[in-house]
Amino acid sequence: MKQVLYHIYIMGEKMKYIKNKDIVGNCENGGYVLLNMINGNFYGLYDLAEEIWSILDSESQFEEIVKRLSNKYIDISKSDILNDVETFMQELLHEELVFIDD
Repeated sequence: MKQVLYHIYIMGEKMKYIKNKDIVGNCENGGYVLLNMINGNFYGLYDLAEEIWSILDSESQFEEIVKRLSNKYIDISKSDILNDVETFMQELLHEELVFIDD
């Protein structure tokens, strides 16, 4: 797992993500709910996770996602934001909610 996270960080500037087209989402009760139409799994996104998912609509490069969040949340260290984005993106990849665009 650490090797994969390290790979994401090293390849960050070039790495692009695309959302899985089989995922549908809806805002509900202060969060965002995702449904995988293939396997029926539901996912709840809140706070930063919801914001990252939203950013993926317009920006797909790892470093740009971190940069946008760092510019918005100036009270949070860039390293904390980087760690949070790495962890969340790894979870999205693992659940096949996003894919790496070669």
